[in-house]
Amino acid sequence: MVFEIFSTFAEYRLPYYSTSIVMKRILLLFMSLVSLMFVACETDDHQDLPAYDLRVTTSQEVSVGCGSVVGFINYTLERAADTEIIYGDSVHATADVEWVTALDCSVYGKVTYHIARNESSEPRVATVTLFIRDVSCDVVITQAGVAPDTVVEAPMVTGHYYGTKATSINNYYICFSDNGLDYRNLTCKPDTYYYIVDLFLDAEPVDGNFRVPDGVYTYDGSSGASGTFAYFSWYQENDSRGNAVLQRRYTSGTLTVEGCKLTLSVMLEATDAYPSERYIVKFEGDYALVDMSR
Repeated sequence: MVFEIFSTFAEYRLPYYSTSIVMKRILLLFMSLVSLMFVACETDDHQDLPAYDLRVTTSQEVSVGCGSVVGFINYTLERAADTEIIYGDSVHATADVEWVTALDCSVYGKVTYHIARNESSEPRVATVTLFIRDVSCDVVITQAGVAPDTVVEAPMVTGHYYGTKATSINNYYICFSDNGLDYRNLTCKPDTYYYIVDLFLDAEPVDGNFRVPDGVYTYDGSSGASGTFAYFSWYQENDSRGNAVLQRRYTSGTLTVEGCKLTLSVMLEATDAYPSERYIVKFEGDYALVDMSR
C-alpha cells in the first residue's frame, strides 16, 4: 500500500515548496499503518488467553459417609496476565447429579453444598464444577453406601411395664438382649447387649400377661405420642462389671409385634468409631414384662 501511494504521487509534478509537506503526510500515514499492525497483532496474541485464574484450594477428591452432609469448597480467583476483571463476573457452580443441591456461591472464595442421604448400599459419585466465563475446576465427591443390614436373633425379650405411673399413657420398656436384666431388673448385667424400646401406647397389656399389644410402632425421638418409642430408646453394650461402655441412639426405626413374635428394625446413629447402620433384631417365643405399674 505504501509503495502504491509513492507511485501515485510520482505521476504528478509538484512544486518544490509542496513536496516536503506531501512527504511528511506520507510518512505520518505510513507510521499510522505500522501502529495499527502492531495493535492488531497484540490483540490476536491475547484473544486465546483466559480472563481468570481459578483454583480450588480444598481437596478436589472428597469422600463422605452415607448420611446427609453439608460441605464446602474453597477457591482463589485472580485476574490473568494483561486482562481486566469484567464488572459483574462471578464464580458459579453446578452438580451433575440431583442428590447434590443448595449450591451457594454468595460468599467470595467459598461454595457450599448439601448432599442427601444415600439410602442405597452402593457408593455413588458426583462432580461439582466451579466456573467463571470459560475457566472451570472440578471437584469429585464420593458418597459411601449404607452398610448392609445386620440381623440379630435375640435370645430374650424382657423389660418393664410402667402403666401410667409416670406418664399420661401406658409406658412399656422393652429390652431385646442376650442375657436379660440383672437381679434388680435393670439393664446392668455384665457382658450383655440391649436393644431398648421405650414405647408409649394408649392400649394396656394383652390379657394381663404384660405383653405388648399387636401393632407396628415407630421411632419418634421425643414426642411420647401413642404408638411411638422415644426418650430412653437406644442400643447399649455393658462391660464385665455391668457398666455401659457403648450407647448408640436410633435415628429411625419400627417395632412390629405379632403375638409373641417381635421384630425391631432400627437405624443406629453414626459415631467416630461406627458408621450409620441398620439392625434388624428378631425374637420369637414366650415373654412377659415385669409389672412396675403399682
